[in-house]
Amino acid sequence: MVLRAQYPEGAERGRGVKRDLIVASALVAVLVAIVIVETHWPNLLLFGGVKPDLMLLLVLYFSFSEGPAKAIGVGLVGGFLQDIFSLGLVGLNIFCKVLLGYTVGVVSTRLVTEHPVVMTSIAFLSTICQAALFVLLSFLHRDEVPVKLMFVHVGVPTAFYTSVLAPACFYCMDRLWRKVGEHAG
Repeated sequence: MVLRAQYPEGAERGRGVKRDLIVASALVAVLVAIVIVETHWPNLLLFGGVKPDLMLLLVLYFSFSEGPAKAIGVGLVGGFLQDIFSLGLVGLNIFCKVLLGYTVGVVSTRLVTEHPVVMTSIAFLSTICQAALFVLLSFLHRDEVPVKLMFVHVGVPTAFYTSVLAPACFYCMDRLWRKVGEHAG
């Protein structure tokens, strides 16, 4: 009996499956586009020797809007795609994106995340945490990591750049998902 209440019969269930398929397809397209832009056209985003982490911004957007479960899924797939196309350790991006997606998703339930200052601050802190995790895990992996160079000269400027783009990216993502929802519904 309970299962019938959760899954409507006939045309209603078909519309729900179609909507989910359209939303999932749009999400995969956005993930692939972000990875292509970040890996194949890095000069497009390069400013002051650093580039923003657009995948982290996507994970943070879903943390704010959909909660930790959706952010974990987006972080898992997005981090996996980044790991495939990067030359670093496999699993670092997955771990960082999933951990930050879950943490921000849980914390954001207690914040007013629509305010640009909150968005910018969380994006900055998340990027700093990701840089610290990258440096720590690379150091533990026994890579010859210049900690000062990685964190101070790359991590902090990347955090500033990513956080400045956060409100505009969140606005664009919100508009995109509204359009996808309207088209799917």
